[in-house]
Amino acid sequence: MHLSRVILRRCFVIPALCVLLVLPVPSAIAETSAIAVVDRYMHGLFAGDVEAIRGCLDDRFQARRKNTFNDPTYAAFLIDRYGGAAYRIVNQAAQNNGTIVDVEITYRSGDAVVIRLMLNRRNQIVDEIPI
Repeated sequence: MHLSRVILRRCFVIPALCVLLVLPVPSAIAETSAIAVVDRYMHGLFAGDVEAIRGCLDDRFQARRKNTFNDPTYAAFLIDRYGGAAYRIVNQAAQNNGTIVDVEITYRSGDAVVIRLMLNRRNQIVDEIPI
């Protein structure tokens, strides 16, 4: 109870902070979670961590990439391709069925590409397309 009183007292002092903590906007939470998944996915690509990549994908997308994931040279390929690369999120938008996140990847050569990651409501990547 004492902790509740402290929190309530602080709410009177900083009401906007309490609203953010107590009543978060659902779409903002979904987008934040989607960004966390995208970050894990991109770090997995850059590190050649196939299990981390798999953990970000829904079952159907994993099944489509099954042969790639089972290739013993895939991790080394990823490290070679993305070594020295950087990425940044250039767009994110909530949709009825999930979230889309556009990611710009800049390779060590200076060349850049943008990919669109589509996530479902459970924040699993269901597709990746170049844009």
